[in-house]
Amino acid sequence: MQVNSAQDYLTQVKRQIVARTIANQPAHRRHNYMYISQLANGQSQYEKGAYPQTLSLAPGSVPGGRRTFSWCCDPYLEARLAAAAAAAAAAAAAAAAAAAPLVGTVSTFLGNGNYTFQTSGTGTSGAMSVVDSSPMFVLSSDGTTMLIGIVGTAIVRATVSTASWTFVAGTASVGSADGTGSGATFNGPNCGALSTDQTTLFTFGPNGFRSVVVSSGLVTTIATSGATVNFGSGLSARSAVRTPDGNFLVAFPSVMYLAGITPTGTASILAGASSSPGTLDGTGTAARFTSPRALAINQAGTLIAIGDQHSVRLMTWPGLVVTTIAGVPGTSGYTDATGTAARFSTVNALAFLPNGNLLISDSGNRRIRILNTLTMAVWTFVGSGVSGATNGSGLAATFNTPSSIVVSSGGDAAYLIDGGNNVIRRIT
Repeated sequence: MQVNSAQDYLTQVKRQIVARTIANQPAHRRHNYMYISQLANGQSQYEKGAYPQTLSLAPGSVPGGRRTFSWCCDPYLEARLAAAAAAAAAAAAAAAAAAAPLVGTVSTFLGNGNYTFQTSGTGTSGAMSVVDSSPMFVLSSDGTTMLIGIVGTAIVRATVSTASWTFVAGTASVGSADGTGSGATFNGPNCGALSTDQTTLFTFGPNGFRSVVVSSGLVTTIATSGATVNFGSGLSARSAVRTPDGNFLVAFPSVMYLAGITPTGTASILAGASSSPGTLDGTGTAARFTSPRALAINQAGTLIAIGDQHSVRLMTWPGLVVTTIAGVPGTSGYTDATGTAARFSTVNALAFLPNGNLLISDSGNRRIRILNTLTMAVWTFVGSGVSGATNGSGLAATFNTPSSIVVSSGGDAAYLIDGGNNVIRRIT
C-alpha cells in the first residue's frame, strides 16, 4: 500500500489494533471471520456478519453495509507496517525539506554600518547601530515585525515588508526609568521575547525583567529578582524564548543555568546549577553548563536548542532532559563533522528551520552553520570565515561577529545581527 503521510501510517496502526483484537477473540468468534479477497491495492480484507462492539473501530465497509477489517490475520502485517512507517518518514522528510527553501544568498537588510543613535530609517539608508553586546532581536510569529535593540539603550520596531524601522522606547542615555517612549531608559536589554498575543515585548537585562507595550512604548519594570534568580545587574541574561505554557526560558551564561520566569516575575532554576560549570548531560538541575548563551525552541514546542559556549545541546520540553549533540562545550575550533567531532567557536545564537534543522550563528568563526538534528551532521552554510561585510552566496559572503538570528515563519528567510558591522543581514 502506498503511504503518503504520517496520517496514513496512523490509520494502519489503528487497523493493526483491530487485527490483534480479532486474534484475541475466543475461537468460537474468531472462526466467523473469513478471508474474502485481495484488493488491487494489496490490502487483505475480512468480513464478519455480527461483530462485537469491541471492534467498533473497524474502518470501512463493502457494498451491502458489511463491515470489513483491513490487515486482519495478514501474515505480512508487520512487514507492511514497517514499510508504511519508512514511506511516511520519507514523505515527511521531503515535505520538511521543501518547507525550508533557503539557498544561502546573503544581503544587507537594515543599516548602513554607521554607529550612530538613530531611531528610524529604511533599508540601508540609516544607521541601525546594533551591537553584539546587547543583541536584543525578536521576530513576531507571523514574521511581519522585528523588535530590535539599538546601542543597548533603545528599542525599535522594523516592518519586514518595507524594510523600515521606527522608534518604540528608550533614549541615547543609559538608565532604568520606567515610562512611555523616550520617557523610559534602558541599560542593555540583552534579550527578549514576545507575549503569546504578540502585543507585549518582555526584556531581560541589567535593569531586570521589564515589559514593553509594542504599540505605545510603555515600559514597566516587573521585577529585578525572583525567588531563586536575580535577573538584575551582573548576571547578563543572554537569550530568551517563550515556552508553550506562556512563560519564558532565559539563559544566564555567567552563572551557568537556565531559568524559568513567569510573566509576573516568578523565577526558578530549571536546568543547570548556579555557578557550577560542567559538561554533564542530565535532567534539569542535574545537568551542567559551561556558558549557555543561545536558546531556540522548535515549532512543535517540544525541544529547546542550547548554545553552550562551543557546543549545541538539546533539552526536551517539558521533560528538561539535556543532551549534547554537536561540538564540545570547552573546546573551540572549526570543523564540519558529525556530533561531538564538529567544532565551533562561540555558538552565539540558534534558530530552528521548519524542517527541524538548526541555523547556528558561529560568532568566533564568522560563519553561519547548519546542524541536522536527526543525523547530528554539521556543515557550513554561509560565510568564508574572513572578517568583512561582503554580500554574496554561500562561502563568498563575509560577516563580522554574527549574533542573534531569527527565521521567518515560512522558512524562506533568516535575519541576523552582524554586530561588528552594525547591520542586520538577511539570508534567503
